[in-house]
Parts: sequence; structure tokens; C-alpha cells
Amino acid sequence: MAIGWLSVLQMVPWSDVIKNAPKVADSAKKLWNATAKKSPASPLPVDSAAPLPRTPEALAIVALQERVQALQEAASALHEQMLASSELIKTL
Repeated sequence: MAIGWLSVLQMVPWSDVIKNAPKVADSAKKLWNATAKKSPASPLPVDSAAPLPRTPEALAIVALQERVQALQEAASALHEQMLASSELIKTL
């Protein structure tokens, strides 16, 4: 098994790897900074003037609206991460 790894490591163009290492490090740092800046989604503001829904249907609608909002925020965050990853891959 070790012989297989040795042959794989011998096939790696190490001069290219070393030459491109600074680019990879810079891109990884940019990607890390882009994803690290994101704060967790804050809860939706509660309107104190609006009466709280009491019927099961109204509660279900509010729960669904909150879930849709959370899913939209998650999809937006994933889209931004995909773009950052695409830039990193493009530079590699």
C-alpha cells in the first residue's frame, strides 16, 4: 500500500505546487474571510403592536413564513459561498 502512495507522490509536479502555493494561500484566506464575516441569522423582529395569532391556522402560517425566511437566508449564504469557492477554483 505504501508503494502506491510513493508512486503517486512522485508523479506530483512539485515545482508547480510550490510556484502556485502563494496564490492558493491568498485565495484560501479570502474565502475564509468571506465566510467568517457572516453572522448567524438574527431572529425576525417582533411587532409588539400586532396581535399574536391564536388560531391553529394562523400559527401554522406564521411558522411557515418564518421557515421560508430562514430557508431564503440559508440559500443566499450558500450562494455566496459557492461564488467564493468558484473564484478560488478559477484561480487554482
